[in-house]
Amino acid sequence: MLWVDPFFGRNPKLHGNDLNNPSPAQGYSLRDRDTGEILKNGDTILGPKRYSQKYLDIENAEMVFEAEGSKREMYEWQHQKILDYKAQNDGIRPHLNRTDY
Repeated sequence: MLWVDPFFGRNPKLHGNDLNNPSPAQGYSLRDRDTGEILKNGDTILGPKRYSQKYLDIENAEMVFEAEGSKREMYEWQHQKILDYKAQNDGIRPHLNRTDY
């Protein structure tokens, strides 16, 4: 049986970005606190621990959880959200997304 870290609740033998990671994942957006503008779409297995409050304050962002599923499902969810954003914004990604994934 594989050991599961009680703090992170994940299998330490698989990297957090491994699409086969069995840990539950969440799809999220970072949104501007004042305007609601999407700053980033992403996926995480860390929940609200993904970003420090300091980082969120610097970006004037709030983290909004929008979907749940496997790491692979949330990776694809994130990709589709970025593509949808680009389709509505002249091919430009949310400014904190460096790639389409």
